[in-house]
Amino acid sequence: MSTTTYTDPAIVNIPLSTRGNIDAQIYAYKAKVAKEETIRDDRFGVPHLHKGGYIRVFANLSQAENAANRTGGEAYQSARSMRFLVRFQPSQGPA
Repeated sequence: MSTTTYTDPAIVNIPLSTRGNIDAQIYAYKAKVAKEETIRDDRFGVPHLHKGGYIRVFANLSQAENAANRTGGEAYQSARSMRFLVRFQPSQGPA
């Protein structure tokens, strides 16, 4: 009679502490996404600077100008909301 070690393939039988902390991994991913700045089409089809999935709004014009210089955009104050934003020239199609 041979002795065979059988391991249970069901992960539900393994304690959470040995599987790793999925909550910590999710929080780390969300923090990483929140820090990333991206450029996406928003506001009437004009590309704007986004951070964490939302349009990036600055407290004053100097902060917006610094971000514009860093990313190659243009800082402006919205006439409707009076907020400071960074916009980019819409990409032109091939000529």
